[in-house]
Amino acid sequence: MGRIEQVDTPLNLYNRPANLFVAGFIGAPGMNLWPVVSQGGQIKIDSGPEIALALPEGPLTLGLRPQYLILQGEGPLSLHVELVEALGAESVVHGVLSGGAKVLAVLPGQPGLRRGDSIRLGFDPAQVHAFDPTGARLG
Repeated sequence: MGRIEQVDTPLNLYNRPANLFVAGFIGAPGMNLWPVVSQGGQIKIDSGPEIALALPEGPLTLGLRPQYLILQGEGPLSLHVELVEALGAESVVHGVLSGGAKVLAVLPGQPGLRRGDSIRLGFDPAQVHAFDPTGARLG
């Protein structure tokens, strides 16, 4: 028998998923989900640099929608591009971080990226979702 995970409006399901299941299920393409450890106000995604985020201490899963990643020359995420889906008004970029974590980024327009390129990505910390080890949303 099934279980109801969250009852809410479509936009609230998208913007404030109650848990990892809802976060991964709602939205296209799906939310990027990365295991991280928060320590001293810092987290590290994959083997990248430490990023200042005010999150509870300990192991967490960090979620970020692909639409909220931005090309940023000094961004904290270094991405190796594996595939670019040029869709006209936007491009879906598939890639991996240096430690192997998969990333999807939906970038505006036609940024001219190709397989094999290395780019830097940034994001607005206000768009980050954090989930505790049980999968429940924090905050």
